[in-house]
Amino acid sequence: MTPLYFLAFLVIIFRSNLNLNFLPQTKLDIIIYLALFLVLLNILFVFSNYYKNRLTGTSFFEAIHHCLAKGDYKKALAICKKLHKKRPHDPNVLLMTAVTYFRAGKKQESKKIFEKLVLKDPSFKTEADKYLNTLNDKT
Repeated sequence: MTPLYFLAFLVIIFRSNLNLNFLPQTKLDIIIYLALFLVLLNILFVFSNYYKNRLTGTSFFEAIHHCLAKGDYKKALAICKKLHKKRPHDPNVLLMTAVTYFRAGKKQESKKIFEKLVLKDPSFKTEADKYLNTLNDKT
């Protein structure tokens, strides 16, 4: 959206410094307002995405997935703990934390969190059972 900023800048410069006789002032004003509207719309879009990610924790989940893919379980667990402090009642956070412990090989912690998750939200039972069965098979 950077070209929109450039366009708005050029229109404002032309409007203020040049005498544009070939274009009536009313049409030029419409172009200016349209360019400024597009710039403001772009700014609104950027902020709405920022706050959506901030409120939903999407960026945290992406960071956790990235750490798990790299095998950096310590960092993934740190992010899970930070996210859990922000949203302690979110079952998705519990699921991600339990999966992270599972992938890190910390069986007991993982099992406790999976059991807590199922008690908190039974709709996660099938997902948790997959991991719990695997944990029970390994022990």
